[in-house]
This record gives sequence, structure tokens and C-alpha cells, in this order.
Amino acid sequence: MAFYHASSLASGRSRNIGVVLPYVDRWFFATVLDGIASTLTAAGYDAALYNLQGETSRESVLTDFLLRKRLAAAAVVSLRLTPGETEHLFSAGIPLVGIGGSLEGAPTISVDDLDAGLRATNHLIQLGHCRIAFVGGPAEAGRSFPMSSDRRRGFERAMSTARLPIHERNQLVSDFTFLGAYQQVKNLLAEPEQRPTAVFAASDEMATGAILAARDLDLDVPRDLSAIGIDAHPIGGTFGLTTIDRRARRRGTHAAQLLLRQLVSRGTGHRRPRTASGPLHRTILDVTARFELLAGLS
Repeated sequence: MAFYHASSLASGRSRNIGVVLPYVDRWFFATVLDGIASTLTAAGYDAALYNLQGETSRESVLTDFLLRKRLAAAAVVSLRLTPGETEHLFSAGIPLVGIGGSLEGAPTISVDDLDAGLRATNHLIQLGHCRIAFVGGPAEAGRSFPMSSDRRRGFERAMSTARLPIHERNQLVSDFTFLGAYQQVKNLLAEPEQRPTAVFAASDEMATGAILAARDLDLDVPRDLSAIGIDAHPIGGTFGLTTIDRRARRRGTHAAQLLLRQLVSRGTGHRRPRTASGPLHRTILDVTARFELLAGLS
């Protein structure tokens, strides 16, 4: 049963803030949610979770359920809303913030995924690697932001700038899971000819799957294979993974703070929406190595 504060009963609007996500069983989204929920709780608000599953669920949540619940505000994580959908929420007096990409008329918090892919690949190139594999996700549907596609574009741009070949066999499509990437990379590494010397995975879970695949083939990491990921997932620390930190929890905290500021200033007139692009931080541990210092990899 939802809990309503006395002030919300008087105003006719709850102190619930809706959080709309495409997944709840993936580390990144759960960590963003934790940042949002802890910040809202400290301010006396409750987070109401809406997990979208398919177009039917999306339609009912965005055009009906959020309005019937008389939410104080809403945060939308990694989902592209149409101008009509955002206007529908605004017309109901629901402040909105987006995480993961631009939403028309709403403050948004995003990370440059193309730059993340560029930086991760350049790190491997600077270590002397020429044969680099990329493990990403499938092409995003029209309602999702092109996160994996942008990371792939960053990879391709870095390789092109360095005038390094991109082999089709070294571009793998997985499902952002440990097991999915494990099998894909194991199949790739099982063929010694033109085996890559490094792997850039679009998430830390896939990067750790790649590391385990290499080890199960008796390859040494990083002597035989270097790996880098994105996210700063705690599992990466177990493997000593080099990673690009997207600061997931901090992004959730920032989003909640933006919503709270909108609620405080609701009666002061229109505020110009602003977009924040969060910094990327690279944590370098011990699973990348300089190619020219390695034996037997020429």
C-alpha cells in the first residue's frame, strides 16, 4: 500500500515520484534506481517503479498509469519519449527529468557514449594493440537511445583514425550479459589464426565474460588478451578490469536532485531546461597490457 504524507493529501497530489525503466534486472539500471530512491527518501518522497515491457506496457504507463497515480514528478531512464508523450506529462503538471539521452523540453543527464567508445579503444591502441575485437549489443529499437551503437561508432572511429583494420569476425553482438559474451568471445578466441590481442566490451559484464572465456582457453590475461569495459561494475574489480566509469549511482542522485528542485520552484514560473553531460572516468587496473612487451603475439 502506498504511503501518503499529510501535505500531499491536502494538495491532492502524492509525494510519489515515478521512475520509468526498460529493465530492473540489470546492474546499471538498478544502480541508477538506487541513487534516485535514496535521494528521494531523504527528502521525504517515495519512488514508484514502472518497468516497461513492450509497446503495450509503454503506452499504458506513459499515457494513462502515470497520470492516474497523480505523481508528483517522473524520471525516465534510457528511454526516448516522443514530443507528444512529454507534452502529455507536462500538461498534467508532472515535472520530468531524463537519464541517458535528450528529452524535448525536459532537463536531461547523459553520457557521451561515442566518446566512451573512442576513449576505451584508444586506450588499447596506445598500448600497441592492432587486432581489437568489439563486443556490443544489438541495434537499438527506435524507442531506445543508441547507447551500444554509439560505443560501436566510437570504436570504429578510433580504429579508422589509427588506420587499423576492422575485421567483421571481430565485431560481436551479444546481449549485455556475462554468459552471452562468454560464449561469443570463446568461439572467437578458439580459432588461433588472426586471434585478437584485445577486446573492448560495451559493458563490464560482457568484458568479464570475455576474460573468463580467455582463461578457459588457457590464455593469459593480459599477456595473451587485454580487455576493457564500461560501467565500473563491482564484478570488474574481481577480475582487475580496466573500465570507463559512467557513475551510474551519481547520475541517479543528480536526476532526483533536479526533480526536487523543479518541485520546489513549481510556483515560480517556467525554468529553462538544462542538459547535463556527465564526466567519464577511467579506472586502470591490470587486465590491459602493452602489446609490444608481450611475447609470442606478433
